[in-house]
Amino acid sequence: MNLYAISKDSPQELKALSDALNDEYPREDHRTITFLSDPELQLIQHMDMKNEDQAFRGFGLLTKSGEVVFVEKNDHWGEELDQSLEKISQEYKKIQKD
Repeated sequence: MNLYAISKDSPQELKALSDALNDEYPREDHRTITFLSDPELQLIQHMDMKNEDQAFRGFGLLTKSGEVVFVEKNDHWGEELDQSLEKISQEYKKIQKD
């Protein structure tokens, strides 16, 4: 399972965020999160996470074909990264059974 964070922010801003997140919350399981820039909010809108000219904070799951499986708006997803990843893993397991 690949993990991505999508933001309207520039690639440079996302690189700084990624580095800070990795420093603050080192992962023992070696999972990485790839940060993607979506300045036009196209994917963010597809996931129903568009909030006027920015994105809601939160997380969700897409299939390989781009179908939205679930979305959760959560301002604290990064601070609660273990819980966020657990929710994503649970939802991923559900679609693996289908």
